[in-house]
Amino acid sequence: GHPAFESWETKGRPLILGHRGGSKNYPENTLAAFQDAKANGADGVELDVFLSKDGKVVVFHDEDTKRVCDSETVYTLTETNWDVLKEIPIKTTLEYTNETLHFQRAEHMCLLEDVLEAFKGTGFLINVELKPVKPELHGGAVGVEVAKLIKKHGMEKQTMVVSFDILKLAAMTAEYPNINSGWQYDDEMTQYIGDANCWFEDPTLANEAKFKQDKQGLLRFGMENAVVDRMIGASIVDLETSVMDDNTIEKFHKRGFACGAFTMFPTDLSSVHRKPPSEAAAAYEDGKNIKRGFACGAFTMFPTDLSSVHRKPPSEAAAAYEDGKNILRQLMRRKINWLETDSVASCKKAIPEILEEFKKEQKK
Repeated sequence: GHPAFESWETKGRPLILGHRGGSKNYPENTLAAFQDAKANGADGVELDVFLSKDGKVVVFHDEDTKRVCDSETVYTLTETNWDVLKEIPIKTTLEYTNETLHFQRAEHMCLLEDVLEAFKGTGFLINVELKPVKPELHGGAVGVEVAKLIKKHGMEKQTMVVSFDILKLAAMTAEYPNINSGWQYDDEMTQYIGDANCWFEDPTLANEAKFKQDKQGLLRFGMENAVVDRMIGASIVDLETSVMDDNTIEKFHKRGFACGAFTMFPTDLSSVHRKPPSEAAAAYEDGKNIKRGFACGAFTMFPTDLSSVHRKPPSEAAAAYEDGKNILRQLMRRKINWLETDSVASCKKAIPEILEEFKKEQKK
């Protein structure tokens, strides 16, 4: 079997995949980041690929080099040959909405084939996302080339392929059907299927009946019954946490799908609809929680001056960790198969803590 389907049986937990590598030490989507993820205990990585102008499968997230590369000229991936792309250095400082990362040396882009050769036979899982995101009538070539590479290296059990473009997935499956592949659903789709991300904050709000009262109900029904997924021969599904309600994972599992979730402990919040709490919001919730426990006089609630306070409200980083851990806890209750994370270290810390909680619950 494929490891994505057997994570709970073999490891007793979801697989941890570094999102674009999930490394804080090396730039996203570089071979160094993937190797760092493995060294830090990840079970695999998620990466993105484009087809260069001369038909090479290049590992890169953006459609052009502006954000990530240290070059005055901006190159579009699909319109540039690999001989040019491979020479462009990646920036040694990358700014994200939640964090700025600094690296010791400039890395360069790599090919998917480099990644497959580096990890072949190691059991390290590679989740390949076909880009660009926008569906293209004649854009299936990247799927075909990815299928050829996976077949060439015999890495069907070590890879998965996902995309927001069903045409790319269909082209890949037509070329080589023995690859586990599937559609992705992200929070840009919540305008169509309903914003269900209340379920991990208050399960009582995750009442599916409300989704059946309007057209969103029909679209959510289509997602959870894998209507499109089954049409393209999908066997896995990749879900942003905010598009799920409390039984979405169960419904996909009943149809034989392995389910992944993204992105845990995000570094880049630019395209994330649901943000972790700010430091002010975390301090408010912390104070509210303390206040809830008292029936007598107490001071000082919601302190402004912390200079003489021993117990401080949580920092923004601590609040973000607890927020991510809360989402992760709900995903693990529902036996999510894999997680894509910007922080392998945070997942490695949180998962054992949650498993210990589950053990204590079972003893009660």
